[in-house]
Amino acid sequence: MNDQRQVSLRDLLSAVRQRPFLFSFVFAAVLVAVVSVWFWLPREYGSEGRVYVQMGRNSLDLDSATGNKAVTVMAVPENEIRTVTEILKSRGIHEQVVDDIGADEILAGELHLVPSWLVEQIDQASGGPPGGLSQQEYSQLDKRERAARKIGQDLTVYLE
Repeated sequence: MNDQRQVSLRDLLSAVRQRPFLFSFVFAAVLVAVVSVWFWLPREYGSEGRVYVQMGRNSLDLDSATGNKAVTVMAVPENEIRTVTEILKSRGIHEQVVDDIGADEILAGELHLVPSWLVEQIDQASGGPPGGLSQQEYSQLDKRERAARKIGQDLTVYLE
């Protein structure tokens, strides 16, 4: 019939007593792996919001049954909704968010593959920042650009 033996808690405890170093090593390895992943992966926070689109004046119809009063149509055309989603995905909105929140807040916790001192050395070797900007102005513009790009990459807009 069924020749499989079930493992009980007593069997598990006896295996731990027979090989304590192996179990300690596996436990420590898993603990180190979990803690290192927790420290190295950036924190991600999420939020969800809904935007309700109200039709403009050009979408009002006159109905003779209501005495020529303006009656709004309940169905919102899909083109208006797509326009709103494109506005939310636009670069200008992302830059306004960066200006309101601050580039440092948005880029906090970001892992940099190239250290800032190396970027400065490369800029100095290539003749300095472009456009006659000072190093500080260039670094502020670069932070703002990276923050706006990060918002654009992390933003997801769904149509219902």
